[in-house]
Amino acid sequence: MKKWLKVLLITLGSIFGALLLIFVLLMIFTPEEWLEEQETASEEQIADSDETWAVYAYMCGSDLESEHNAVSLHLNNMMQVRLPDNVKMVVETGGSKKWSSDWGNTDYLTRHVYTGTEKQLIEQLPSASMGDSGTLEDFLLFCRDNYPADHTMLILWNHGAGSLGGIAFDELYNNDSLSLTEIHDALSDVYRPTDQDKPLELVVLDACLMASVETASVFSDYAEYMVGSEESMYGYNIGRIMYEIAGNPAIETETLGKIICDNYVEEESDDGKNATTAMSVIDLDAIDPLLQAYQDMGDEALRAASRDESFLVNFQRNTRRAENYGGNSDEEEYTDMVDLGDMVRKSKDMFPESSERLLKCLDDCVVYKVNGEYRAEATGLSCYYSLDSEMGSYMMYEDIAETEPFKYLYGYMLRGHMSYEGEQYLKQLGCDNLLSVQTTEITELEGIPLKSNEQNEAVLELGTEALAQVEAIYNQLLLIDTENDMLFNLGYNNDLTADFESGVFTSTFDDTWGTLDGHIVYMELVDEQEDYEQYAIPILLNGEHYNLRVAYNYDDASYEILGARRDLGENGKSDKELRMLEPGDEITTILMGIEANGGEDFERYLVDTFTVAEDTAFERKVLGYSNYASRFLMKDVQNRNIYSDFLQFQVY
Repeated sequence: MKKWLKVLLITLGSIFGALLLIFVLLMIFTPEEWLEEQETASEEQIADSDETWAVYAYMCGSDLESEHNAVSLHLNNMMQVRLPDNVKMVVETGGSKKWSSDWGNTDYLTRHVYTGTEKQLIEQLPSASMGDSGTLEDFLLFCRDNYPADHTMLILWNHGAGSLGGIAFDELYNNDSLSLTEIHDALSDVYRPTDQDKPLELVVLDACLMASVETASVFSDYAEYMVGSEESMYGYNIGRIMYEIAGNPAIETETLGKIICDNYVEEESDDGKNATTAMSVIDLDAIDPLLQAYQDMGDEALRAASRDESFLVNFQRNTRRAENYGGNSDEEEYTDMVDLGDMVRKSKDMFPESSERLLKCLDDCVVYKVNGEYRAEATGLSCYYSLDSEMGSYMMYEDIAETEPFKYLYGYMLRGHMSYEGEQYLKQLGCDNLLSVQTTEITELEGIPLKSNEQNEAVLELGTEALAQVEAIYNQLLLIDTENDMLFNLGYNNDLTADFESGVFTSTFDDTWGTLDGHIVYMELVDEQEDYEQYAIPILLNGEHYNLRVAYNYDDASYEILGARRDLGENGKSDKELRMLEPGDEITTILMGIEANGGEDFERYLVDTFTVAEDTAFERKVLGYSNYASRFLMKDVQNRNIYSDFLQFQVY
């Protein structure tokens, strides 16, 4: 079944979806009133300024260009902005299998300079991966030597994959990407900065998930400010950026950063894509104090873990409640990016010595931010946290970790023992070895029986000893298809009451489940905050696999469809396009099924197909007549899934 579905997902291309996306791109990047006003506004303003600007744009086209013409649309739109003689834009393109304009070429790396009202082809270089440190270094060296200016900006444009996956995925070279280490190597080989003279005034990361403390640290010696997004994002309007500079070359860098963020919100507001916006302007001069506070918090964590065996599971439990970005669930896969400030806030009582100072340093560092309705807890910078508990991901983090104590702590959580380097670090702190990692391998919770109370609700009694190994618990629903001898997993949610002091958990399932236009769906709870929660729902959208995001707002007890994104790509790259549902789209629901007798793993089954209408909505509806089963899904500190026994019931 898996093989058949994989072939289906690959072969059923969505021509309609591609055409629609191109239409949306054209609508977004068609000049509006600000562009019509630019011709006179810039001429009036630049007359009094002789300050020079050079914008260096490193634009890896990848599938964004080959499938959607995105680079060409961005740059053609930008060319409608008239630049004064003291403002230039240097562009390097590559990394795409197909180009819709002469901005790029599949056989070469291409460099253009846009001055005044026209672009000039400067050179074509032999093909090379834009995900290679040497390619970025060569571009920066070229810009430094040939296009110096009073003010310089670097734009890195493409997919982003957070602190672990980096940026600029070159589809000509097996999606090779620039890691944070490679970016740092390129910068350090080109520039010799000082505290008083940083070579770049502003770095704009036009890619998903890149506003992290690890990323900011990489640029802190080389740039004054950084603009980026904690969450997946659509993209900044480069034409608008150049318009603002052309109209006022003396513009303050911080002000320009704020305009970039605000303009993103303005352009996406009509399309309803702002609900999960989380963008920020970072003062990179304030990064070092933040990193020191982060280091001190890590030291405090190690000391606490050496004397309190419940520390790790409680810290994991709190951090899992922090806002996370790009998808961090079994269905969506993991980016391991959480909001730094929200992580600290939710564990504040666990860090009495360092939490307040870290939050103060973070506030000093983030000089501006914009948050969508369902990203209200974002504080401006994310950080790595091992949500997936995969050693491969952690080993990538080891290479870029900015805090030694958290590097050792996370490694200990995953391995169950401290590394030699970690042991030496503990001795410096005056600590003995950490207490044992409490995992479910110790207490064998798999298949623990359930009880039924007077209201026929499922009750799980873990007790305090077993509870020490469980950091998260959910209610899972299964459909029993007796006619076909199948069992379908419908997903999990938080329909339960939890008493973490006694270790007693009670299902509050009310015979309702999530539906799209009445069609039952598989749904995973992926984000739970005080005012809202979010679910991921796997679907086929016009034949392509997407995860639909749905939010529940506690204030008005309503659900809202936020949009759909493709799965995380190779190396964790996040889809830059939030796809809104449109009338006429075809949706096929997917359930996770297994043979009731003899099945080994749940597989994806295509279930219902229907057409999106103007009033298509997500709703909780009473389940149809059938046999069902509920059970509890538990996760331990190493993210292992443990399931209780089933409790079967019927819905009439």
